[in-house]
Amino acid sequence: MRRRRSLSFFCLVAISIAAVWITIHHPMKVDWAVQHFKRHATNGLSQAGEDSLLRDMRFDPVALKFANVDCARIVDGDETECQRAAMINVELMRSNSPDIRAIREKIFYPEENWSEITRNCENFRKVRKYFAQPLSAEEKAFPIAYVITIHHDLQSFERLLRSTYHPQNLYCVHPDSKSEERFHSGVKAIANCFDNVFIASHLEDVQYTHMSRVQADLNCMKDLVNRSPRHGWRYVINLCGQDLPLKTNLEIVRHLKSLVGYNNLETFHTPGHKKRRFQFHFDLPKQGGYSVMERTDIRKEPPPGDVEIYSGSAYYAFKRRAVEYFLADPLIQNLFNWSQDAYSPDEYIWATIQRIYPRVPGSFPPHQKYDLNELTSVTRLVKWKGLDNVVYPKCGGAYRHGICVYGLTDLTWLLSHKHFFANKFDHSVDIFAVECLDSWLRNKTLIQRSIYNKFGFI
Repeated sequence: MRRRRSLSFFCLVAISIAAVWITIHHPMKVDWAVQHFKRHATNGLSQAGEDSLLRDMRFDPVALKFANVDCARIVDGDETECQRAAMINVELMRSNSPDIRAIREKIFYPEENWSEITRNCENFRKVRKYFAQPLSAEEKAFPIAYVITIHHDLQSFERLLRSTYHPQNLYCVHPDSKSEERFHSGVKAIANCFDNVFIASHLEDVQYTHMSRVQADLNCMKDLVNRSPRHGWRYVINLCGQDLPLKTNLEIVRHLKSLVGYNNLETFHTPGHKKRRFQFHFDLPKQGGYSVMERTDIRKEPPPGDVEIYSGSAYYAFKRRAVEYFLADPLIQNLFNWSQDAYSPDEYIWATIQRIYPRVPGSFPPHQKYDLNELTSVTRLVKWKGLDNVVYPKCGGAYRHGICVYGLTDLTWLLSHKHFFANKFDHSVDIFAVECLDSWLRNKTLIQRSIYNKFGFI
C-alpha cells in the first residue's frame, strides 16, 4: 500500500513537472497545458473546491469575446485564424457603424474616465484583477523594483502595471512633467490605489535624445533606494508605456537569480559611426513640446576618468547594490554631468556603467567577449526596421520611429525568446496582439501558481 501511494505521488509530481516544462519551453502550447493541468493535476483540489484564483482571476477581454478570436491558434501561428483576426481588427478600428462604435467604447477608455474608474479603489483592483497576495513564497522573498516612464495613453500604462503587478514588488512611475493635466490626474488616481505604486518625487521635462530621459530613471532610482530598507527589492527593471511582459513574475525572478549577482543589459563596443554622439557638443532647441538634440561643431572633452564609452539600449536590469553604488560614486556622477550635452545618452550611459569593472557591482569586464546585444541580453525584445527578414521575421504590425509596433502574427516569434519584455505594443494598431498576449500571460501565471500551491514547488 505504501509503495502504491509513493507511485501515485510520483506520477502526480511527474505530471506537474511536465506541464510546467511545457509552459516554459513550449509557450505555444500553454492553453493546452492549462486545460491538461485542470483535468488531471487539480483533481485532488476538487473536493475542497477549485482554486479561487483560477476561477476569479482569468481575463475575459471585450475584443476577444466580441470577435471570438482563438488566441491559442494565433500564438501557435495558425495563418487562417491570424488572417481572420486581422480582418476583424481592421473593421474594429475603422468602421463607423453604431454597433462597432459601441464595442470600441467598451475597449478604449477616454483618459478623463480613469479618475472615475479608480474612485473606488477596492472595486477597481477587483474588476481589473490585480493580485492581492504574492503567488509563491519564492516570489515573495525576491521582490523586484520597476521604473515606468510614460507621457501619454493611460490605458496602456494601466495594462502594463496590471500585467506586471505583484504586491511584493515596488513601482515608481515617472509621467513626463509636460504631459496634459488629465493624464497626470489619471496616473495619480491609479497609483493612489496601491501602497507599493508611487509617482517619482521629482518629474523631468523629458526630451527625446536628451539626458532628461536618463534623469527620469535616476529620479526614480533614488526614490526606490530610499524605500528599499522597507521593501528590500533585489533588482530594478525599467519600462516604458508601450512595453508588455513576455514572462511571468516567477520566470523573471528565477532568471534574475540565475544571473548570480550580475546585471543584465545590452552593452557592446561602440561602432565608429556612433562615436560622434558623445564626441561633439549637442544643443537642445529652445521650443515648446518635444525637441531633438542638434549637433554643433564643438568637440567635447574626453569622458571623466578616460572611461571607455560603450553602446547599448535604454533598458536594463540592475541589482540593488549596483544602483546604490552608481548613485553615490563620484566618477559615475561626473559621467552623468558630462553627458548633459551628448546625443541620446540613454543609449550609452547604462552600457558604459556596466563595463566599469570591477568597481560597479554586477558589472562585466571590458573585453568584447562580454558584449551583449539586444538578442543576447534579456531585458527587451525589439524589431528594428531594416533588419526584418534578415535578423527576424517581418513586422506583423506597423513601424513607428523605426521600431515595429507588434501585430498578432508577431506573438509566436516573441514568445519563443527568453526576453522579459517586448517593445512596442499599441492597442490602436492591433488590439488582438495586446489582448491575446495579456490573456496568455495571465493563464500561464495561474497554472504556475496552482502547481506551486499544490506541491510547494515548481
